[in-house]
Amino acid sequence: MRVLNVLQPWASLIFAKDNQGNRIKVHETRSWRTNYEGPVAILASAKRGTPDGPLASLMTRKGIDNPEDYPLGVIIGTAYIQGPDAMVPTDNHPTRHRLHPTDFVTGDWTPGRWAWRLTGARRLKRPIPTKGKLGLWHPDQELLTAIQQARTEPL
Repeated sequence: MRVLNVLQPWASLIFAKDNQGNRIKVHETRSWRTNYEGPVAILASAKRGTPDGPLASLMTRKGIDNPEDYPLGVIIGTAYIQGPDAMVPTDNHPTRHRLHPTDFVTGDWTPGRWAWRLTGARRLKRPIPTKGKLGLWHPDQELLTAIQQARTEPL
């Protein structure tokens, strides 16, 4: 398992669903590529991002209120980074025309970036306070045990 820091409200949007039960944020977009494929814990970073106009509008339409109340500095859930097609240049994404419209609002799809497909997203029963690190990082054994005990379902 690895841990990935994601700013709020984007971290919580990985686990949010629309009225049809579809996840709102399916891809995490990054400026860097990874060869890692496997389970990942989502850490809501200690700093909050500011949603732009389209994302703020989407959140309002989906009934997602008070993003300023979202937790910071805690692991809020787990997912699975799926590959090998999960990490592709976004300007060449083979299924770009089939992506859900919310994908374009919840990520930075600037040409040259990378889109990682996150599957099996599950919120933890309780958030785990954690100090973040850059990149995809390995949790120590104590944190790994806490994540496994707090998971609602296995990956």
